[in-house]
Amino acid sequence: MKSFLFAIAAAIIFAGCCNVEICREGGHDMCYISTSEWVIIDCIPLFSGNPNGRFFLIFQDTANIETNTKLLDKAVNQGNYIEVLNPVNYTTEESMIPFIFKRKLFHTSAELVMKKAED
Repeated sequence: MKSFLFAIAAAIIFAGCCNVEICREGGHDMCYISTSEWVIIDCIPLFSGNPNGRFFLIFQDTANIETNTKLLDKAVNQGNYIEVLNPVNYTTEESMIPFIFKRKLFHTSAELVMKKAED
């Protein structure tokens, strides 16, 4: 019982999140997006990241590849990029209590192409 309560406390502290990072080093602009959620029995979302704000959402499944794609589109529009190259999506999982309580992470990365300055 203590381990279950510890897992719930950890989930609240490290609740789902959405991160968008753009790295402008090495002559290429790279975008990395990650969304996460805590689930029970592999199907009931407890906490997931809020793509529209800082706080997590309860009992909503916003951590998925579709959300990552929308966040990538938003980054492209806000940064005045014209193209996305080599998008890669993958999922990872971290089990807190096997088969009962786990964290799912959805990752997306892509190279962003900036509009060239006209002479």
